[in-house]
Amino acid sequence: MSIPRLELTAAVLGVRLSLAVTETLQMPTNNVVYWTSDESRHFEPFIANIIDKIHENTEPKQWRHVPTNKNPADLISRGTTASKLVDSTL
Repeated sequence: MSIPRLELTAAVLGVRLSLAVTETLQMPTNNVVYWTSDESRHFEPFIANIIDKIHENTEPKQWRHVPTNKNPADLISRGTTASKLVDSTL
């Protein structure tokens, strides 16, 4: 599975989790903020369907983008060494 697919699958899981938590705590869902490291663009049907599921339960204003140069998770996905990870300022 590609990194964009994994990130979108994680986003769907995050949305489902936040819906369960906000329902249990009886909180408004519009107070939830989601972060992603991938900006929206045209995707194949599988990924487009995942995005549709996300959009059904969230508003675009709830999502924030993390640029790759400020995202510590991207260090790992790019195959950094343990010593570089320890020395990273991220």
